[in-house]
Amino acid sequence: MAFQPNDNSGVDRDLIIRTVLAEAGPNASANEQAAVAHVILNRLKVGSAGGYADNVSGVLHQRNAFESWANQRGQNYPMKYGPNSPTYPAVAKIVDGVLSGSIPDPTGGAD
Repeated sequence: MAFQPNDNSGVDRDLIIRTVLAEAGPNASANEQAAVAHVILNRLKVGSAGGYADNVSGVLHQRNAFESWANQRGQNYPMKYGPNSPTYPAVAKIVDGVLSGSIPDPTGGAD
């Protein structure tokens, strides 16, 4: 089943793309990048029952969840990436594949 972001503005998708770039790195393999996106979705699936938020922003900003969001001055702060970043479009395709369900979860459901 494909994941449908909570908003129609594209904000959730953009936040996931930026997190994948920051956490996996722009030079990571497609499989590694897909793994980060799937972990985000897996946390959304278990939601509050698993101790996670029920929305993308909440999952990403949860304490000790994604280190890249914790340090705004860090080298890998997700907001340093954006649609004009050279690797953003390639990662966007991977995230879109994860969101549509066409890229299987390489983590086996890890959250």
